[in-house]
Amino acid sequence: MIYSRCPLVLGGDSHEDVRTVSPDFPAEGYDELLSQDPGCDVPWHWHEELEAIVVSEGTLRLLAPGRALVLGKGSGAFINRDVLHACKGEPTCRVRSVTFDPALVGGGQTLAIARRYLAPLMGNEAHPVVALSPETPAGARGCARIEKAVHAFELGGRGFEVDVRSALSHLILDVLELAGEDSGGERPRAAAQRVGEMCRFIDAHLGDDIGVSDIAQAASIGEREALRCFRQELGMTPSAYLAEQRLEHAARILTERPEEPISQVVLRVGMKSASNFSLRFREYFGCTPRDWRRQIGAASA
Repeated sequence: MIYSRCPLVLGGDSHEDVRTVSPDFPAEGYDELLSQDPGCDVPWHWHEELEAIVVSEGTLRLLAPGRALVLGKGSGAFINRDVLHACKGEPTCRVRSVTFDPALVGGGQTLAIARRYLAPLMGNEAHPVVALSPETPAGARGCARIEKAVHAFELGGRGFEVDVRSALSHLILDVLELAGEDSGGERPRAAAQRVGEMCRFIDAHLGDDIGVSDIAQAASIGEREALRCFRQELGMTPSAYLAEQRLEHAARILTERPEEPISQVVLRVGMKSASNFSLRFREYFGCTPRDWRRQIGAASA
């Protein structure tokens, strides 16, 4: 099965809910249309799974703390686990991607595959994102592996899991080769680490009454430094990130709890004014909370 996820709705714990074909095959393929329209990009988020993306049409801007990659047709990227990232069409694009648990490729931690090939890469803070350029042999191979994995999901049937796992296993080798040719293992900036700590605090307290001082305290820094770090790494303020994540969480509640009063949703995501919530929701998603529910209900009917 293949999934399309525009707009993407995230959980309140800041993890993307990665759907899988079955509990014993922890991977999923996606075919997505992204644009600059409200709600049709992928907002800042992170997940424990590895992710690999290839652009099949248009141009994609892939954002990570302190880094922006512009990927054209045929280009791709590998995103490490627990890395904050966002994706936007410029102005539109189609991407095919796979998210997968590292254990799908590496097996147990004591196995040679996990030790030799995954351990040097997985969670390596020096390589949060690895570009897959079609102009390099490893990059071209890597993009082809991603396409092969997504295509296997589309075909389904007996043995598709073997094809997916094989493609992703070889992809890891390509990414490892490119990572070795990269910047040589430079350590992540302190600002990026601090932003990660603050984002995790925000995502864990979306329903609470928190402000910039609380967010800064999560990284043991002052408000001025928190503002500087967020602007440098994400191009937004802590308050803007908080507001964006609250709206994403609200959209999830509206989708999964159709009977819950909107006034209650407002409180659950830490906002005090229903009218302000409705205004901000419309600015962000391009429709009112009630219209959102109608659209979701019509799509699932």
